[in-house]
Amino acid sequence: MTVTRRASPRTCLFCGRSASGSGEHVLPQWLQRRFDRLGAPFTYEVSGSPELNRDKNVRSTPQAARVMLREICSSGDRVDNCNSWLEHTFEQPARELVLGLAAGRTLLADAEVVAFARWATKTVLLYMHPSSTYEGSLFKDRTGWASFPPHWLTDLRQTGAFPADLSLWLALHDPQSEGVALPGDVVLALPGRTTRDDGGGGVPEAANLSLRLDDNRVLAFSLAFHPLCDVVHPFVDGMLALHLWPNPPESINFASRPVLGRQGFAQWQGLWSNNGTSFGVPDGCRLLVEPASTRDPLSAPSFRCGAGPGARVVRF
Repeated sequence: MTVTRRASPRTCLFCGRSASGSGEHVLPQWLQRRFDRLGAPFTYEVSGSPELNRDKNVRSTPQAARVMLREICSSGDRVDNCNSWLEHTFEQPARELVLGLAAGRTLLADAEVVAFARWATKTVLLYMHPSSTYEGSLFKDRTGWASFPPHWLTDLRQTGAFPADLSLWLALHDPQSEGVALPGDVVLALPGRTTRDDGGGGVPEAANLSLRLDDNRVLAFSLAFHPLCDVVHPFVDGMLALHLWPNPPESINFASRPVLGRQGFAQWQGLWSNNGTSFGVPDGCRLLVEPASTRDPLSAPSFRCGAGPGARVVRF
């Protein structure tokens, strides 16, 4: 007798109803298709080492790896599905803005900045969900935020509001320019956990996500959850980055923004570290900025999807 195992049913992370598994493209298809047209074929690096085929040659694919979150209900599940809600709430308002920036647009103002900031915050947040996966690459070891509370996405669906104490920063990077950098390497020391007598607090997390523009510059995003703490970001203090969410700026002129060079981008990538547990943290505590040599940066495999020297690169 043949026994057929049924696949475990998926539950939508946003609404709790059943999900067929077609899911959500964390990096939207309209953006990934642009990368495909500009950069194919694609090769992959994991922590600086090229991804190889079984014959030990460098592996390449005709399109960039997709980042998928399958546990989201879609049109095949129901009319009022969460995939369509994400499309209407975040993707559509930002699509032409993001594609315009990729093609050389330099100015965003007022509602455009808000739409761009909400799209970027949503994208990096879903990218860091522990169920998000790379599809099209052999790299299977990525891990999201282990402390990702389930209510974040259900609350977002119900209210449209991101979690409190979630912040996003934006910098520009040009790998072919000397650019600018901080005077010295520093880290932001994240507590392992913050707690308070009334139950407030949580587990801080941080992550970076970068997207390359047509002119080879990079939009570098940094997202952090910092419960009960304020972040004094050294790149913002040094006028090298913007605090994009919450309270986005009234306008962004990308033509006049400083550009991080290789040293500055390395500082940006190594900014966050974990600094143990802090108990009884009051509201408004400040994360400590320390010389980089005193703390180990958060360690995780880095994944880079590129198209060879001088071609467009998607960096995860």
